[in-house]
Amino acid sequence: MMLIKVEGLRTKNYSVQQLLQDNPNVSFPVNPSSELLAEWNVFELTAVPRPTVDHTKTVTEGSPYLENDKWTQSWVVVDATAEEIELRRTDCSVSVRDERNALLTACDWTQLPDSPVDRQAWSVYRQALRDITSQSGFPFAVVWPTQPDMAGSQAV
Repeated sequence: MMLIKVEGLRTKNYSVQQLLQDNPNVSFPVNPSSELLAEWNVFELTAVPRPTVDHTKTVTEGSPYLENDKWTQSWVVVDATAEEIELRRTDCSVSVRDERNALLTACDWTQLPDSPVDRQAWSVYRQALRDITSQSGFPFAVVWPTQPDMAGSQAV
């Protein structure tokens, strides 16, 4: 349960633990009721899912608002700065390259001369992994190639 404390026109995220710390000489029940919390200007905050946005937007938690005697969480969506977008592009690019490199390393063995798999199929797959950085959606909308079927492998 998310709580807020209302102080005049301001609100702040709050918890029962903070209420206990702020009022050490007061004995509160383990699970205080909404009515009791309200006596201390503490209210339940109705959670609202964080908006899903792309790398060009920034989401921050806005000020809660009171509507029909109910406090509700809000979100603010704004355009990201050019610097934020570039940083996100760089971070995502590094992450995609790291994942691609791990996938390549995991299937290096398929290219050994005595490998019991269809080396050509694996070679095509590995090239598709290397070509990830050339995709038009890179690094935010990468289409990962499908790994070849191991069913055609020969027993060793």
